[in-house]
Amino acid sequence: MEEDKNELTPEEKIRQENDLLKLKLMAEQGAKFFEGSETELSPTIENEWLNYIQNFEALHKNAKKISVYKLIGEPAFEAEEDLDDASITKKLNELLEYMGEHGVCLDYMDGYSDRVIYKFIVDELFIYEMDDVRMDGMVSHFIYEEFYPNHNHDLTQHTEEFIYQLLKSEWNEFASHTLCKELYQSGQEKVSEETFVEKIKLFQAAWKNFEVTKEEITEVDFSLKKKKARVVVDLAYSAFTPNGEKVSFAGSALLGFRHQYGYWYINQAHIPGFSD
Repeated sequence: MEEDKNELTPEEKIRQENDLLKLKLMAEQGAKFFEGSETELSPTIENEWLNYIQNFEALHKNAKKISVYKLIGEPAFEAEEDLDDASITKKLNELLEYMGEHGVCLDYMDGYSDRVIYKFIVDELFIYEMDDVRMDGMVSHFIYEEFYPNHNHDLTQHTEEFIYQLLKSEWNEFASHTLCKELYQSGQEKVSEETFVEKIKLFQAAWKNFEVTKEEITEVDFSLKKKKARVVVDLAYSAFTPNGEKVSFAGSALLGFRHQYGYWYINQAHIPGFSD
């Protein structure tokens, strides 16, 4: 008896199941999938990933709220005020290790004392309520700065990213994520984000490349009450024409920011050579 030529191979069956899972996730969860990636997953791994997402969404949909402390099994701990400086680091490390073993991780930048982080965990993170969703291998990440924003760090980072995208890279859509919808180009002249980005692209296209020789942030000033901030940079760089000629620019660069929706967005940019 001739073998049915329409019989699907095991790989084809998995691909067909994957297509159905994608359609279901798109219809029920609004998921989006991009085909043709160079890093395309194998059908088997993709199937595992799609099933993981589907199971997570199902659990999340019906999840009840639970405190972080209950989620990790209500471990015994000592109050921050009962720990001396010699023991608090040891207790913090033990607590972070225990949390990690139970699927909870706290990320934070350098510069905080162990006492500050320990107190935050036991006084605030432990009582924080989250969705009670538990799956093998799942880790819930919390970021200290989302509870206590480090505005100086954020403004410095946004400034460095802007200068990098302007003078050390090629501007792309992702680079626009910190721009206001309207910006002050020079003085009180207001322009749209689209017009500002077009000016950046024309500026970059006019030069073959740039070489930054000095980039030092000299001032970070912000007011949450006024929702404004400014960052001053001592900046020097050389721009090279297509035929190799070198033109040097130097001076104070100024970025202005507005605080909106809990984030800082650039609404002014005065850069030597660019804004002149």
